[in-house]
Amino acid sequence: MSLLNSTKAKRFFRRFDGVFQQNPVFVLGLGIPFAVCATTSLRHAAIVSIAMVCTGVPVSLLASLLGRHIPKWLRTTVYALVSALLLIPVRTYLQNYFQPATLEALGIYFSLMSVNTVIFYLGQSNRVVQEKPWWAVVIGLCASLGFSLALFLIAFFRELFGTGSIWGYPVELVPVKLSGLLMPFAGFFVLGFLGAFWQFAARAGNLLAEHRRSRKAKQKASPKEPRPAAEREE
Repeated sequence: MSLLNSTKAKRFFRRFDGVFQQNPVFVLGLGIPFAVCATTSLRHAAIVSIAMVCTGVPVSLLASLLGRHIPKWLRTTVYALVSALLLIPVRTYLQNYFQPATLEALGIYFSLMSVNTVIFYLGQSNRVVQEKPWWAVVIGLCASLGFSLALFLIAFFRELFGTGSIWGYPVELVPVKLSGLLMPFAGFFVLGFLGAFWQFAARAGNLLAEHRRSRKAKQKASPKEPRPAAEREE
């Protein structure tokens, strides 16, 4: 019974690992062009993140509902077309909150969200196809949040130390501005360092959790010491 409960618990929490344990960018290495070229500012990261949520969640739901009936060779095309159609109203909506220059600065990367590898990963994954619709939505949302979290972290450091600002507002605490951080090659460096730190922290957390579980198992398995005879007589 305990093994069955443990298996169910692992399956339950596995649906949420797209945020940390299986982060699409830092762990799986997906969506690298967006993590490198669309993270020169937090505003750009916010736009791409909104586009990711608005496409990743519907594609996950579609994969759960119709994925079994769509041939594997056709799924990529279907998901790309659905994502492209969804991005049209999303861009119109974002124009009410972001300046046109901010959207234009992203260039083709906003439109390329329709062929984002994270979208195809969600659509082709057997985990999503075999899940119930509401769990597929959860998996898609967690993967989108993990993608967004990675982009925000990268954009935060690049904008802060590259332009000396956060969300376009100047920060006087930054002594030196490294404008080279806004170049694409610098995005690879920031991504590499943050990805290495992310995986180190994840492995350290797993080792710590495993150590705690093994210690509890040893405590349960160790026999209790009998009390001395004098204590029993009392």
